[in-house]
Amino acid sequence: MKSPFKFLNPYTIEDQDIFFGREEEVDELYELATKNRLIFVYGPSGTGKTSLVQCGLASRFDGIDWLPVFVRRGNDINASLRRELLRPLGGEEAFQGSNTEAIEALFNRYLRPVYLIFDQFEELFILGGTEEAPERQAFYESIAGIVDAELPCRVMFVMREDYFGHLNRFEKVIPQLYHNKLRVEPMNRENLHRVITGSCHAFHIGFGNIDNDVESILDNISNTKGGVQMPYVQVYLHTLYEEAYRREYEGQPQAESPRPVTFNAEVISGVGPIEDVLGYFLKGQEAEIQEKLQKRHKQIPDNFTMQALDLFVTEQGTKAPLSYQVEKDGAITLATGDYTRLKGMKPSWISDCLKELERSRILRQTEDSFELAHDTLAALIDTNRTEEQRQLNQARIRIQSNYREFQESGEHLSRKQLNSIEEYLPKLQLSEPVLGFIRESTRVAEHKERGERRRRRWTIAAVLLFAATMAIAALVSNQFRIKADEALLEAQDARVSAEEARRVAEERLESLKQQVLQTAKSEYNASLEKARQLRERELLKEAVGELEAAIKVVETFENDTLAREIDDYGAGARAELAAIREQLPLLDTYQKAIENGEALERKNEYQAALAQYRIALRTGINNSRVQTLINKLKEDGYNYYLNNAQRNYDFGPNSPVGYQNALEFLEKAEAMHPLDDRGRQLKRDCESKIQTR
Repeated sequence: MKSPFKFLNPYTIEDQDIFFGREEEVDELYELATKNRLIFVYGPSGTGKTSLVQCGLASRFDGIDWLPVFVRRGNDINASLRRELLRPLGGEEAFQGSNTEAIEALFNRYLRPVYLIFDQFEELFILGGTEEAPERQAFYESIAGIVDAELPCRVMFVMREDYFGHLNRFEKVIPQLYHNKLRVEPMNRENLHRVITGSCHAFHIGFGNIDNDVESILDNISNTKGGVQMPYVQVYLHTLYEEAYRREYEGQPQAESPRPVTFNAEVISGVGPIEDVLGYFLKGQEAEIQEKLQKRHKQIPDNFTMQALDLFVTEQGTKAPLSYQVEKDGAITLATGDYTRLKGMKPSWISDCLKELERSRILRQTEDSFELAHDTLAALIDTNRTEEQRQLNQARIRIQSNYREFQESGEHLSRKQLNSIEEYLPKLQLSEPVLGFIRESTRVAEHKERGERRRRRWTIAAVLLFAATMAIAALVSNQFRIKADEALLEAQDARVSAEEARRVAEERLESLKQQVLQTAKSEYNASLEKARQLRERELLKEAVGELEAAIKVVETFENDTLAREIDDYGAGARAELAAIREQLPLLDTYQKAIENGEALERKNEYQAALAQYRIALRTGINNSRVQTLINKLKEDGYNYYLNNAQRNYDFGPNSPVGYQNALEFLEKAEAMHPLDDRGRQLKRDCESKIQTR
């Protein structure tokens, strides 16, 4: 029995005849995609963002209208982008140029604008390391270069909205990053009605009473808060199909292609309002696969299938694609460090499990990786994790974080940290480098502890020796005790005077220290404030001098207890100094770009001036000033080009090129700012005049 429904797979251009319910979003996305260089498509998980792009948007283009290049992160988003750009050009051996040159080559070869589409873009933030990771920074700069080159190329990002907050660093490189965006909402009841009726009509599925039956289906799948996720709809319709098929064809040989069935009241009632239809399906498939595996492999653990599924979910509960390789005998092995989490499991078990999970449509296999068919499955698997699994995952995160810190700073785990992970180590199945790090940390901690024990033993011995010495001295000096008592009385009088003098001296010293500290703080704050003012005026080199002076004030107290009171000040100055030193190499570029932009603007060369200002913007030296220049330039440029368009249009009756020139100026105006009513009317008039001629 083969179900016709897409299940968890996204719709593609081949499915355009069975894609329903997103007509308005398709129109809006097409409008955005054809008029803007950067587009963001975002929304909650399960709203069908990938299908909207790969099927809905794709169906609006003729074959010659666009050249889509779909990119997923894979193991590294920069390598994936490079690979997908070069694939239509014959690969790395056939083309050696840069990414921007590759885009130009694609356009010249296919004469179609290139659309770079980064699907499931949140994977860069889930799997791509920290904010400062080289992968992220290199990617941001690469996209900025493509945008600034003004190539025949548009860039689209498709991502889950709960990762939108990770775009701050990206936005600093490309300030206009998500000015043009489309939020994909969960489907409402009207759209779901179109999905159900349209799909059933396309698949020759009938109804007993179409009005009542469709409403019953909608009632069953809409009994959730926050809208209905499309994977649940598809799985529910698949479940209905299975129930209808069982009732109509039970006992008959299975067909290679889907057979016509009827969704009537009995079928719908038999399935019922399954609120967690996907969870129900996942549990059923997991149990079925586990049973198959245990029949083939007698020693396989009872929870092996669930262990394998857990590999494909991050500690945060999102999808984790895993690369693989196919051996000569057809067996599949995971080519990833996470494979150590199944250490001790036989390769044949893993290979068979992966194949069964792929057949059941829980896993999706690409040319280089396996991944869960949808994010909703990852969330379900994460929900089903035991408390022990969660504790193990948290321990694994801590250990991996500590290992990364060790690689950067050489700092080992403390005894307290070692104790906190000790109980989890036998079950974590860590890689050998990490295990080596833990063993070395244990050795270092034990070495420190032995040193502490030696110091304690020496201290005890010294105390005992001192006590013995004092005992002997007491015996010897007994005869002098009387004289000592007399001397003691005299000393007590002298001690009172000495104690008073010492107290006064300490109070004066503390007062002096506080005066020095307040003076140091004042000097520090003055230098820091002056440095900030200089930075705002773009006098970065002078700002560096002031910050260095502020830091010297802090360093004056490095060997004194007062240093603890101004540590926070020193940290602030050093952070400011580091930020400015990063910008210093870009200062000449920034100043030159501003000068060039202003000179070009005076010549009314607004597009060239805009490119220069964008170069200045990427340096990050004074974004507020540059953005102000850009806003003014766009307004001035728009008015300049629009006025020139009007003059050429007015000259049109006297010259055949007047209207064409007017259109060219209108295009330049539109590059500065969307056309207003006057501009749009003038454009229509020009096009009408050209067609009349």
